[in-house]
Amino acid sequence: YSKKGVTLENGTLIPLTSELIKAHDDFYQNEIVLAKKQIEDITSLINEANENEKGSKNFVEVNPEDDEEIKKLRENIEYFESCLKSDSHEILYGIRPEDIVDLETSILVKNKSQKINLEVNIAELLGHEYYVHLNLGSADLIAKVNADKNLKAKDMIDVIFNLDKGQLFDARSEKNINPVK
Repeated sequence: YSKKGVTLENGTLIPLTSELIKAHDDFYQNEIVLAKKQIEDITSLINEANENEKGSKNFVEVNPEDDEEIKKLRENIEYFESCLKSDSHEILYGIRPEDIVDLETSILVKNKSQKINLEVNIAELLGHEYYVHLNLGSADLIAKVNADKNLKAKDMIDVIFNLDKGQLFDARSEKNINPVK
């Protein structure tokens, strides 16, 4: 991920809409706020328990900073802040098969990526269309393609992504970053 877009394993840059860039920043800022609130709540509970147990026979005061959940939340905050500050970081990009189309179908798509030439792994003929499994590095993409041509494994095909349909996911938590519509 960068402000320019998402770079796929083969080096193809998928540009992001301004809405997705804003959603990215909002997501990480909200995650920071939530984690800080959780730390506050846990600390309050620990301090309250310390106060209630003080004076009891086997009382051992618990330091909130020693709490494993608080430590994990602080690590998450560091990660979220680094995602906001860095020029680039790992992100997951998701797109449905019907939003990866061949060049002939791409005339129906308003906001499209540059064409991407990929190798067919499997071509599943489903009547009037194919589900084509495409090799993109370690990723297996599935595109929905018209059945007007005969496709088979090892064929090369040009496809485009409908940029209005892409989804961003945090690489660590796999939470969806996109705004709810």
